[in-house]
Amino acid sequence: VNGLTALSPFTASLLYRDASPELLVNFDLEEVEYAGLVAHDLDFQVIGDTADLAYEAHWSDIEFAEQFALGRTTLSGETTGEAVTLELQLFSENDSLRHYLGLLVDPESDTLSVKLDPEQILNFETWTVPVDNEILVAMAGPALIVNNLVLRNGEQVLAAKTDEPNNAIVRFEDFRLNTPSRLLYSEKEFLGGTVNGTVELDNVLTNLGIQSDLKIDNFKYEGVKVADIQARVNSSDEQTYNVDVDISDAGNDASITGAVVLDGPLDLNVDLTKLQMSSV
Repeated sequence: VNGLTALSPFTASLLYRDASPELLVNFDLEEVEYAGLVAHDLDFQVIGDTADLAYEAHWSDIEFAEQFALGRTTLSGETTGEAVTLELQLFSENDSLRHYLGLLVDPESDTLSVKLDPEQILNFETWTVPVDNEILVAMAGPALIVNNLVLRNGEQVLAAKTDEPNNAIVRFEDFRLNTPSRLLYSEKEFLGGTVNGTVELDNVLTNLGIQSDLKIDNFKYEGVKVADIQARVNSSDEQTYNVDVDISDAGNDASITGAVVLDGPLDLNVDLTKLQMSSV
């Protein structure tokens, strides 16, 4: 198998019977390495019947490319009818729950519905979500509809909505970058800073266009401040992106304007008044 560089011996069992529970599946794998992804000590179990199933998968640690480390990870849930619940839990080195992501996926005929649990845990902190939040993906079209998706922790807000199908607006209010960075670098603060602004995505599922206006105050890399950043990006298609970026503070004073063409030339003007090499 291309990309498969390590696979330890494994054990598997399947029990299907005329009793309760009807189905019991166990699978244990000590190590697998595929395309840079390394996972240890998988313990996977499925139990239930043809109508309702519960599943659990546990790993002692998961790493990618020797850079991203998730630590002990659990994925579990159950099926009820056509709906499926998913619960992802990531634990710290001292076995405290660092992240919890829970959602309900319900394929309704030609539409896929995804709803987040009212409480999520990101980097040990509880984030609340309105109970009527929903992401709808209509296969015919296709079309994307986002309703009342607002994650909130104190003054931090990450919100998304569609003003019309396929046109999404993502809003950041005092959103700290260390929160998503800890999803991948669990035991250290890889990125830092506070984000405010919006990203508008037009025709998300077809011919993507972007209009964004974001400000990152106190942007940090591995705990060291790099700069304050104001970034404006817009595009009416999937190929050409117009950029206008200002970099300031921490000894920096620079701007970048112009256009970036995917699979094409860069047309950028860089105005450097001051730029610290440590910021590059």
